[in-house]
Amino acid sequence: MNQTAFRNIPVSIPSLPAQRRIAAILASADKVITATQKTIAKYKQMKQGMMEDLLKPKDGWKMVRLGECCEDIFSGRNTKRNDFGKYIVFGSTGIIGYSETYEYDFDSVLVARVGANAGLVNIARGLYDVSDNTLIIKFGKNIFLDYLYYLLIQMNLNQYIFGSGQPLVTAGLLKNLEIFIPDLAEQRRISTILSGIDSKIAAEEKVLEKYKQIKKGLMEKLLNGK
Repeated sequence: MNQTAFRNIPVSIPSLPAQRRIAAILASADKVITATQKTIAKYKQMKQGMMEDLLKPKDGWKMVRLGECCEDIFSGRNTKRNDFGKYIVFGSTGIIGYSETYEYDFDSVLVARVGANAGLVNIARGLYDVSDNTLIIKFGKNIFLDYLYYLLIQMNLNQYIFGSGQPLVTAGLLKNLEIFIPDLAEQRRISTILSGIDSKIAAEEKVLEKYKQIKKGLMEKLLNGK
């Protein structure tokens, strides 16, 4: 956009007192949004510190290969999805669509297999399907699902990707990863603590989205003479 076009954009302006009132209202909305963003950032920083402490190997923890404590690690197969199906379809970034049918009926940890998101970790529960660019980890009896989810996040799987073209994480690579696990009771305790702070983050993110929608509605009304 050149200067002439920019200068010729038509705008509507009320009196200066009205401008000040409108600006004050929107500034108040911005303050609430900023405060909520700071709260979310604080919780995320707390979570990072807690993960580093809780998931650090301690006396009595066993070192095993991931493939030894999981039933299987394999790739999803879904290639078709829509926006209105009954069942969730997971991909490398999380939920990527829906399907009329489901392929899996067990809880699992998902790992992005290929591309820019390779190594990204998600969790799937209930009935769902998974795209062919994502690996499914079917956990075993001696490891708690949520513990495995947080552990793999903390391990930063992105560091293990390879390939000069498309970044890649394979099932074989994951099966050979060395991980440290405590007993199941400790795994559940750690998972409960971390899922608790995740719930706080999710709640604040919902509040943030609500405030953003309120601000958007205010701007549409206040800045259009309504």
